[in-house]
Amino acid sequence: MIPVIEMDALFWIQNWTPLADSEFITKLGRVVSGEKWILGDNYHRTKDLKWSRVETIIWLDFSFLCIFKRALGRALLRIWRTQEIWAGTGNRETWARTFLSKDSVLLWTLTSYNGVKRRYAGIYENQEDSPYKVDWILQIRPGPFYPRLYKRGSMLLSQAMRNDEASRGGQIRSQGMLISSLSTGNQKPGES
Repeated sequence: MIPVIEMDALFWIQNWTPLADSEFITKLGRVVSGEKWILGDNYHRTKDLKWSRVETIIWLDFSFLCIFKRALGRALLRIWRTQEIWAGTGNRETWARTFLSKDSVLLWTLTSYNGVKRRYAGIYENQEDSPYKVDWILQIRPGPFYPRLYKRGSMLLSQAMRNDEASRGGQIRSQGMLISSLSTGNQKPGES
């Protein structure tokens, strides 16, 4: 099984404390030095480290309404379940954090969506000018397959990577797959 790593799980420690960038980069470096991996991403400041080691980038280019509905639904479900988001951190969504805090994932989604979309659109449109040795970048927009992707996202993407590996005779030329959505987690406003 290919490990699927969520960037937020690397970034957030107890009491919603973010790791210092140097620690975060070190932790991420250990992850992407592995033989194979799938990384759920939305931290632009780590781009050089990740993209120098990634083979495939999948950009989940969903509409603002889709992203916001997902962020809201995920937050409400976590509040209702009092679910610890990343094991060992004690971090949980609360009504106050979600609806009344400057650190709200909903506020982050509202304030960052357009800028992040422009950034990724620019990268996607200028692939040939990229210094990174990424074989291809796939832009996925919602379509007939979207409900399956939404419900089984990491499993489907993990299977896609295995299928891609099989089509290359068992060889993945570099190490990983990067999956980037415009809102994948619980970043603080202003972080990307």
